[in-house]
Amino acid sequence: MVALGWSNKVIRLIGISKSFGDKVLLRGVGFHFTNGERYGLVGANGAGKTTLLNIITGNEEADEGEVIKPRGCRLAHLPQAPNPTPLPTVLEECMTGDLERNSLRLEVAGLGDLLALDHSQELQDKFENAEGRARHMGSHLLEGQALALLSGLGFDADAATRNPLTFSGGWRMRIELARILIGRPDFLVLDEPTNHLDLPTIAWLEDRLRSFAGCLLYVSHDRSLLNRLSTQILHLRGGHMADYPGGFDHFLEESAKREEERERRAERIAAEAERLEDFARRFGAKSSLASRARSKLRMAGRLRALESDLVSDDSAGDASSIVIRIPEAPPSGRVVLKCEGLLFGHSRALAEPFDCVVERGMRVAVIGANGAGKTTLVRTLVGSQDVLGGSCQIGKDVVLSYFAQEQSEVLDPRASALQTLLDASPGLDSRAARSLLGALRFSGDEVNKPVGVLSGGEKNRIGIACLLAGRANLLVLDEPTNHLDMSSVELLAMALCSFSGTMIFVSHNRDFVDDVCTHILAVTREGRIGLFEGKLEDYSRACKRMGFPDVLAVDPDQASKPVSGKSLQSSSQTAAAVSSAERRPSAARENRAEKTRLRREIDRIESRLEELSALRSRLEQELIEVDPADYRDAQRRSSDLAALVQEISDAEEKWLILHERMESVDFGTSVPGA
Repeated sequence: MVALGWSNKVIRLIGISKSFGDKVLLRGVGFHFTNGERYGLVGANGAGKTTLLNIITGNEEADEGEVIKPRGCRLAHLPQAPNPTPLPTVLEECMTGDLERNSLRLEVAGLGDLLALDHSQELQDKFENAEGRARHMGSHLLEGQALALLSGLGFDADAATRNPLTFSGGWRMRIELARILIGRPDFLVLDEPTNHLDLPTIAWLEDRLRSFAGCLLYVSHDRSLLNRLSTQILHLRGGHMADYPGGFDHFLEESAKREEERERRAERIAAEAERLEDFARRFGAKSSLASRARSKLRMAGRLRALESDLVSDDSAGDASSIVIRIPEAPPSGRVVLKCEGLLFGHSRALAEPFDCVVERGMRVAVIGANGAGKTTLVRTLVGSQDVLGGSCQIGKDVVLSYFAQEQSEVLDPRASALQTLLDASPGLDSRAARSLLGALRFSGDEVNKPVGVLSGGEKNRIGIACLLAGRANLLVLDEPTNHLDMSSVELLAMALCSFSGTMIFVSHNRDFVDDVCTHILAVTREGRIGLFEGKLEDYSRACKRMGFPDVLAVDPDQASKPVSGKSLQSSSQTAAAVSSAERRPSAARENRAEKTRLRREIDRIESRLEELSALRSRLEQELIEVDPADYRDAQRRSSDLAALVQEISDAEEKWLILHERMESVDFGTSVPGA
């Protein structure tokens, strides 16, 4: 018998079915996982993703089918809740994730303690034997590996010695994540692994999982993670599971193609069923054809059933047809928020004093590690917390609306969702309120449920509805995407992008940040603050150029030397996310000259494109009017038109390249070919 190699330690699903009452979640699901692949499991809410994970991990039984796990396969999964009875320190609790190496480590330590009291040869032999096995297994490396894992997840050396019970639920889930990662599993199952993680830790975890050598299966609503980490997407829909190579965006393209083919097939089947039914109606009464007519009718019935199955969909409606509309708010003054020498914190300042001017129309994303002070900063800006020094002033005609991270703290648990929204927005009528709640996934009688019985995600959505309906021109949001599914996040992002006012928000969802923000406000653990124009990628490039610590960097120790001077520049000083004082004068002059040259070239190409478009219209008209009998003239004009179309295409491509170069000059980066 051949021993089962590590590369063969994969799991197979055979005919997995599961129902809850009348609702069928899984219908004969079969799949053969492959070692080295990273599978992102997606599907509508209630499609059965968590149920499938629970069946694979043995936490639930399937109604039918079998999960085949090879002997020796080490399966690990992230639990839904932290261990209620952990060991005395975070480090000790983390090391329990590798049961074999940790047991050997403890055995060696225990025998060493005994050997200090008893120097017998028997005990010495036991100690040497255990130490040899421990070294062979790498037990002596376990503590260092655990500390490195915990550090990546945000625990410093002091935190590693604390009792896990002294941490919040989110931090205790990080300990659980460290436990399963250190166990070196063959098959790793994660359900929403980025919940409770900040952006730097998400970047670290993504890098760690990308180098994972086994098979990874995970559920996430983080679109960026699904794109960057997945090698395959598994889609649960209507009880069936389909697989797609690549990341989430590629899955969307391919699933759309499959859906189109499915619709075309359904149309062909419907037409065939109608033809058979028509045959049965016309000839069913004729005795010579009655048997054949009944056969056709039965066949038509089977086709109708297949058609019904093809067009059915378990999703909660077409998200693309839903739009969240934010009521138009009165305009504010140009300066919306101004901070001078601001110090924020509790008993001590969490960062250096900084100056900041937020102007009308800016959408500022506040990013940084958990514990750096993002929420404290936001609460200080809105006046919920006293400043420790300096000043923070709201501008002229500013109407502020604040979304707190924990909506359960600010919502009345006895009021219904509808009443909560109406109370928060006196000018809103019941119909408009129901429409807004409907866009946020509250349908029918759900709007009348008391807030107290709703989930965290549902409370968040009510809070968002109150915020959007409030007619404020400054929105301040602390983690608005918590507990929201992917489609709800995208709907919210689209709504906020259409908002004409000003916004300051904290989020750990990279796609949401990039979709919404115009500026990045980075808060580092060392207490430095910097404001950068653009998206996350622009911020990271600027950090390298300026020597500012990049909070998204997987290895923050590799950050270059810090710059001096004030960390936070006002918006009037951020032409390209850094003040002109921080640039060399010669570089600024070179940038201005390059921009002038590029602008002239762009203007020249735009003028030429106008000429070419007019010429194309004339040639197309002449080609229509040419004498059909004059073959040579038609061929010549067709050749001229084809050459013109190619020239237009080349000019448009050149125009696009020049615009990219213009943007690279703005942000101080280089574009290939520039």
